[in-house]
Amino acid sequence: MKKINGLVLSAVVVALLTGCGGGGSSGGTTSTNTNSSTSSATSTGSEATTATTSATPLTSLEYLNSLRNKAGMISFKDNSLLNQSANNHARYESFNDLYGHYESSSYSYFTGIKPSDRALYVGFQGGASENLTAGDNTYTESIDVLFTAIYHRLNFLNFSYSEVWKSREKNSKGSYYYVYNMGNGAINNLCSGTSYSGYGSYYQDVCKDTSFRIAVSEYNLAENSIKDSNPEIVIWPYENQQDFSPAFYEESPDPLPSCGVTGDPISVKFNDAKFKTITMNSFKLYDENNNEITNTTILNKNSDLNKMLSAYEFVLFPMERLSWDTKYNVVFSYNADGIDKEKRWSFKTKQTGYTTYKVTSSEETFNVLGNQTYAIYIPPVDCNDDRYSYNYYTGYSITINLNDSIDANTLLFNISGKVGDVLDIVMANGKKIHLKLVESL
Repeated sequence: MKKINGLVLSAVVVALLTGCGGGGSSGGTTSTNTNSSTSSATSTGSEATTATTSATPLTSLEYLNSLRNKAGMISFKDNSLLNQSANNHARYESFNDLYGHYESSSYSYFTGIKPSDRALYVGFQGGASENLTAGDNTYTESIDVLFTAIYHRLNFLNFSYSEVWKSREKNSKGSYYYVYNMGNGAINNLCSGTSYSGYGSYYQDVCKDTSFRIAVSEYNLAENSIKDSNPEIVIWPYENQQDFSPAFYEESPDPLPSCGVTGDPISVKFNDAKFKTITMNSFKLYDENNNEITNTTILNKNSDLNKMLSAYEFVLFPMERLSWDTKYNVVFSYNADGIDKEKRWSFKTKQTGYTTYKVTSSEETFNVLGNQTYAIYIPPVDCNDDRYSYNYYTGYSITINLNDSIDANTLLFNISGKVGDVLDIVMANGKKIHLKLVESL
């Protein structure tokens, strides 16, 4: 995009943020791209309690909008052109078994090198943003993964976007590729109008016709009309959220390349249409007993290694993953346009959905009922204890009905056999876990 000021031509920086890799704990992979021109209670030791949850089915767009709405943001509108663009790229990825934001004309179903090119191909103008995942089973899983990965989350929480569509395609191996395209509908509409012919400042290279002119005032109005409809501040997790993910594993580009597992990041994002300057004074996290969690890493525009955060975005990573089903409190102190302010809120991490035991020592025994599934949470010993590895040993009478996991630090077991028999689990980090069959708890 070029901005013309009278007879002076200056280039406007266009940010293209790309990446691919794993995000969240589902095992799927995530990728984000933006173009600016454009349920059981957990337990410790041998005590455990259970609970159940229920949910009303939502469409994928309704689910995404429900998350934005809970953060105070307006809903995305569906857009048929972005639908075509997302469909095209999902088809390209699945047919060629390729993953990423960039396409090559040497492969089948090529429609454009980058997301904005593919949006222009179908007629959506003014720039497009893209989020990707691969390997998830449902849209809900895919969206949850993207909200766990900080750069992808902030892309979904962008103040400038008003429209979205998504698509998924299955490859020959049965794995799904998910594509989400977002854009500003008001700017797209300007490109369908009349080219500016006045003498004031204007933008070029915004629309498919690169010579098409948009007056700066009209462009800013179109962009700010969406921003003005959104709140001043967006926090995540949102206030009183009850199902925040306790762990963050991977994302590409990686915000914490020296670690493999931490707590899921907490983010604060300011609307640049409503503030001129924001300065962070402090960003603190407290546990349910109001003890400060001091082992944290804070990222902002200056400290973000990947230079993807703006001057209006702030992120706190707990360097130790959070516990299941636990309340936390956040205090963010800042200066907005010369005035000191403070934002306080609380949230709770999600439940596992099963009776859950937490391993707190080097060797523990947990009583279990036959034919009932239990979650066994083994807290990481450090921020690189990001993948479980273990062996298990059983007596002749024990049958393992389920041996799975929720994430890299939480196992799922369901066993049956004679009362008194024991399943022995030996973790790679040296911890020993014994699941003892009992008649009743």
